[in-house]
Amino acid sequence: MVQQVREFAYADIKKRVGTMRMLRVNQPIPVTDIYVDLNIFKRVSSDFSFSNWHGESEDNKHNGYSFDRLGVEQAKRERIPAQQAIRECRRLTLLGKPGAGKTTLLKMLANACIEDKLVLNEPKHIPVFITLQEIAKEERSLWDEIQSQFRGWGIAEAAEPILKEGRAIVLLDGLDEVPISQNNYMTRQILRFCQEYSNNRFVVTCRTQSLRSSFEDFTEAEIADFTPEQVSQYVFNWSSVVVGHAEATKVLDSVLQDSSWETVSEFNLEQIAQASKNLFSKVTSDSEADKISKELVQRLSEYSELSLDLELVNAIIQLWLFELVKGNIAARFTNSFISQLSQNKALAEIAITPILLNLTCSVFLDEQGRLPNKRVDLYQKGIRDLLIKWDQFKGIQQRDGFRSISLDEKENLLAWLAYTLFQDNDYFPEQRKLINLIANHFQIQRLEAEQILRSLEAQHGLIIERSEGYFSFSHLTFQEYFAALYIVDNKSLGILQALASNIGYSNWREVFLITLEMLSDIDRGNLLYQMKQQIDFLVEQDGKLKQFLIWVNTKSQSVKATYKPASVRIFYAAHALALFPGIANESSRHLAQTTELDFVLVGDPESTLKFGRALANYPDLRCDIALDLSLGIAVIRAIYILQKRESIDRQYYQDLFQQTGNPIHKALSSIIPDIFLSNYDLHYALQLACALTNDLNLSSELKLNLEKLKEKLSPITTNHAFGGEREESLKQLEEWWQCHGTKWLEQLRAVMVEYRNIGHDWQFTEDQEEQLKRYFDANNLLISCLGKGYGVYKNLGEKIKETLLLPTAEED
Repeated sequence: MVQQVREFAYADIKKRVGTMRMLRVNQPIPVTDIYVDLNIFKRVSSDFSFSNWHGESEDNKHNGYSFDRLGVEQAKRERIPAQQAIRECRRLTLLGKPGAGKTTLLKMLANACIEDKLVLNEPKHIPVFITLQEIAKEERSLWDEIQSQFRGWGIAEAAEPILKEGRAIVLLDGLDEVPISQNNYMTRQILRFCQEYSNNRFVVTCRTQSLRSSFEDFTEAEIADFTPEQVSQYVFNWSSVVVGHAEATKVLDSVLQDSSWETVSEFNLEQIAQASKNLFSKVTSDSEADKISKELVQRLSEYSELSLDLELVNAIIQLWLFELVKGNIAARFTNSFISQLSQNKALAEIAITPILLNLTCSVFLDEQGRLPNKRVDLYQKGIRDLLIKWDQFKGIQQRDGFRSISLDEKENLLAWLAYTLFQDNDYFPEQRKLINLIANHFQIQRLEAEQILRSLEAQHGLIIERSEGYFSFSHLTFQEYFAALYIVDNKSLGILQALASNIGYSNWREVFLITLEMLSDIDRGNLLYQMKQQIDFLVEQDGKLKQFLIWVNTKSQSVKATYKPASVRIFYAAHALALFPGIANESSRHLAQTTELDFVLVGDPESTLKFGRALANYPDLRCDIALDLSLGIAVIRAIYILQKRESIDRQYYQDLFQQTGNPIHKALSSIIPDIFLSNYDLHYALQLACALTNDLNLSSELKLNLEKLKEKLSPITTNHAFGGEREESLKQLEEWWQCHGTKWLEQLRAVMVEYRNIGHDWQFTEDQEEQLKRYFDANNLLISCLGKGYGVYKNLGEKIKETLLLPTAEED
């Protein structure tokens, strides 16, 4: 049945998923023409560790990059080919920046699967590609969409058996583009579907900062930014499609019109070699022409004279000439582009995703090798150029009686549409809605508005029809730019206040960043002030959240540390939320990443031993905060043991065991159960806490209580994992935690509350967790904005930084 379904589905998948739209190209192009093999890195599964996303600079100091700028640190993380991750992970959440190539990758997977080029080390699968935004808009279920696709293939009755047998690879694209009001419902629907049809393979894509919670049993992976080699390959592919094809056609026509070109008159390999060499030498060196002609002859020699007629042979020679010319043109373009880009650090940092490379190549082509210095300049030049070429494209022609619209009107229309749709939280509007918006904007009839919409869709690719009757900007990056442009062009205190009211919502993040880059210093200062006021308002109206911030401030003031007060507050807020996992935890950790707390970077709490060695090497780090971090690590280890979840940097310990020289350790290091490692880490964290209590001359009662808690732990250690009774030791350790673990953890927390004023169970409601998440996301954005080096009044910037996470009563 699977093979039959594949045969029925082949043509539809190639037509529906085998092509993509690209700026400057007036028709869909095959995905294979532009796609570059992507790399990904798997995310560390420990949700509650303090540090699974930071990097270390050469001097082990914080490098100043905010979380969303850590792309430059990706080179320090292990990359694996995307198809390898697909093969290894049956359930994969694939995250990525805007325009990172998530959709294109899924399309490539669907095509590779149906063409039997996707190596899964399993029997053949059926690819099912679903755009989540479309089914959310139409309020259809995953099952409805899958049945619809099978019905379209003329074999609807096969859907259920295929899914039950686990022979589908379900590709779910764009969870972040589902309206916020439907996001939780869509997430639950995906989880239910995965549970019901658990034998299938699933891949879900989402923007990196839009994933609200992890999918159970899904591996999280993130698309890595392009390497320099991938940038070059993408530029080569881009120039082949956009520049090479047209130019090669002209050259081919010119060469073939030359009277010296003689076609092959008989199937004679020597004659073919000479004729092709003569032809190729017109566009390349004699040595290169000789090399290519020999390769061509070698390929043709595999066929018999009967299987290739002379007309076909001459066509093949001309095709090889065409590809040769196209490749040479693309190579020259690529070399020039890369040379220019290497001298422009600002653009090189952002031109590392397909969507921005696309735009950068367009600007480079039109500006004859001159690249802009800023991202906004790139958008302005690239997108405005597309609009200028409106009437140069062949497409829908304006009908008689319809007014033409100027470049400024086009830009203003797109800006107004982008902002209005953002405000409505509608990224996939119906055709009727768009027509009404355009008609109202220009005060014209609906028929004329529809003509304008169709022209927008047909002639430059910024707005496209996703499915029948539903439109969107071709990429959210462009909608974000135009929304920011509308705000800047209509700047007033009112609109800046309206923008500030959206702070903390991930879908508005890029709009804030682009707007701030375009504003003047005075307007930028006004917006930053409005953002800070709105952030404070997020928690001001909730008594418990306000009390939480009061505790954070009180605790921070009680510790002895050389760090800035705001950094200490951020640390303790993240510390408190990590001990009672919730959806705000990750956002608070991202905020802690922006501080100058060196030990968070020098040590790695995913390996307490590594952390302890860092404290030994850097005595200045042995402070109150290090003590509280050690206690926090102990709590986290206990939580993970009780929940039977992995929380340890296994690779670090595996390498450590490999270095001991003990052959038993080497043999067993890769299979030692997680509970042994977590238990060891917990012991060591308590040992560190006791040592720090001594160093800091703190309460002897605290140390005594910690020693007692340490003694109560199971006597089973890591050494038992390598002994002859390993299985029995594992059983004893698991039984101890099952019988005594919860009570032991409660006792540890009680000690932390009494002696360190940490470890409180805040018992936030779901709504309060949501508000805290938004609060920390908003502060992350604010710090990111302040770190961009904008020319904001220095005093305002410092004032904002100093008052981060302060209760409003304390700010004055």
